[in-house]
Amino acid sequence: MKRAWSVLILAIVILCTAVCTANAIEVSPDMEGYFKVGYTDGNTYAVRLELGEGAVKAYILPYDFLYLGMVAEDGIYFSDRNNPNRWGVLREFDGNTALITGHDADAGKTREFSAIRITEEEAVEIAEETRQRDANDGCVHNLKQLGLYLHLFAKDHDGELPYDLAELFPEYVTDKSVFVCPSRGGEFRDFEMDYEYIPGFRSNSPNASQEAVLIEVGGNHTSPTDSYHVLYLDGHVEGKTR
Repeated sequence: MKRAWSVLILAIVILCTAVCTANAIEVSPDMEGYFKVGYTDGNTYAVRLELGEGAVKAYILPYDFLYLGMVAEDGIYFSDRNNPNRWGVLREFDGNTALITGHDADAGKTREFSAIRITEEEAVEIAEETRQRDANDGCVHNLKQLGLYLHLFAKDHDGELPYDLAELFPEYVTDKSVFVCPSRGGEFRDFEMDYEYIPGFRSNSPNASQEAVLIEVGGNHTSPTDSYHVLYLDGHVEGKTR
């Protein structure tokens, strides 16, 4: 997840530089507004650009992560604090759309993506999709963590998984939030979990890749497709649709 945000930040950095340097465009209030970035991970992100005193502010929505670009005579310069070996080249910019080539010297890769001006309403919609997508990623992460704890328990109990998921706490699970799916927006209460546990398996089952041990209860209730996640005994997680 951390790398995904780092890559997205690179896209925003290039967008800001593109807006301020293409065709010797001077910094002006017209540069403020909302943009969507369709990146190579297949997702679309919303960004809000604001002009500050001597800087351009780029906010990644919905989290309002802020990155500053310093204004110089010939443009605005951004740097990746974590990796200076990433940079980008603007290929086209017409005031509303930027076609950008990004370079990653460490990976030896070149990626192309676009940034398009959008309305505030569109940005809000995209930001909500991003929030929900990240929450779903959190559900998958929690399920995989629980799968690991189940196998640690089994290792200490002759291959047998616990009869009840609550048996994992506190010896194996120390953070009870792992029992809650972030996309459902709930909190942990007395082991009222967001996952249905199916007991009775042994960790060395020959059909581990087909045996479901944890199922997201109710699924993602905000999703129009009513999706949910399932953890299998071998540790992999699959997304399902009711």
